[in-house]
Amino acid sequence: MDIPYLCDDIVFEEILTRVPADFLHNNFRLVCRKWTELISNPRFIKAHYSNAEQGLITLGPICFKLGWIAMRFMEIRECKMIVRLIKFRSFRSCEMPNLKSYSNGLLLLQDGLNPHNLYVVNPATSNWISFPPFSTALTGGRFDLVYVPCTQEYKVVHLIPDYNSFTFQCEIFTCGGSDSWRLVDSITDNRINKFFSGERAIVRGIIHWNVNSTQYIISMDLMEEKFRVVKLPHRHLYTQVQLIEKGGFLSFLDRDPYGHINVWVLKDFQTGDWVKEYIINMPWEVRQHLYHVITTVKNGEVIVFRRSGKHYFCVYDLKVGQWRVVKYRKKRHRFNAFYGPHANSLFSLNN
Repeated sequence: MDIPYLCDDIVFEEILTRVPADFLHNNFRLVCRKWTELISNPRFIKAHYSNAEQGLITLGPICFKLGWIAMRFMEIRECKMIVRLIKFRSFRSCEMPNLKSYSNGLLLLQDGLNPHNLYVVNPATSNWISFPPFSTALTGGRFDLVYVPCTQEYKVVHLIPDYNSFTFQCEIFTCGGSDSWRLVDSITDNRINKFFSGERAIVRGIIHWNVNSTQYIISMDLMEEKFRVVKLPHRHLYTQVQLIEKGGFLSFLDRDPYGHINVWVLKDFQTGDWVKEYIINMPWEVRQHLYHVITTVKNGEVIVFRRSGKHYFCVYDLKVGQWRVVKYRKKRHRFNAFYGPHANSLFSLNN
């Protein structure tokens, strides 16, 4: 019997791009030199990431065993929450990391025992990169790992608060382009406490922070490395907003007293052109409880909410216009306000 022949394009583009990243890195790339070169190709890595299964990764890393770290990965399937551990080797003495940010399957971790130590790790490949000391002695504030598409480089942003003067400074480390942190800009805002505790959205190399204002947000384009105040659109009722990323655009959600969620999309960052794209009707079982937006998955088409103080999640699919309530009960799980979208990838700070 003749065995059908599969051309290389089918093998690589249709089959290998659907294999989990850790299997590709630990097994498949060792088959031959050709497979090693192809699996390391940036075009293949990008195609593979677009097919990777997406879910949520939580703040609380747990020690799996000596020399290893495990983090909870939560995937929403229909009305069930599937939870599994993502295990990867630890870096030297970094046994108690805190998850600070994420980008393209890479995780930005801060050492819980020594906060001066900052790392980026790919959990699928166990590839770790450490950073030099900060430009200041302060280790608090906010950290964000940002991919800048225009320059095809990663930058780490560190916001340093001064609560006495309501001022915060920003230092940036450019991965692969510098050996030290750079102080780039500062801004004063009387909502500094909410600034650091509120959510943020990263879209096309621009960070947007919610500063607990009903009329504006604060943004930074990592090309210019300057703070900027972005005005929100005029609305009949100025309610608190929640930022999300939707299909490569910044979006925010606000609620009205009639049981609707309005989804606004920033079509042009330079002109500040906002468009109301969706009006979502909340069913009674969702409306009667306080649900907070935590993130979006599947290129922004699915919005994930979590009920305050409870182990209940709720998702809304913008494509089909459908709500789903997801119950999740697991003992010894520490729920946090920090959830991030994640998919295992082959990306590194070098590619």
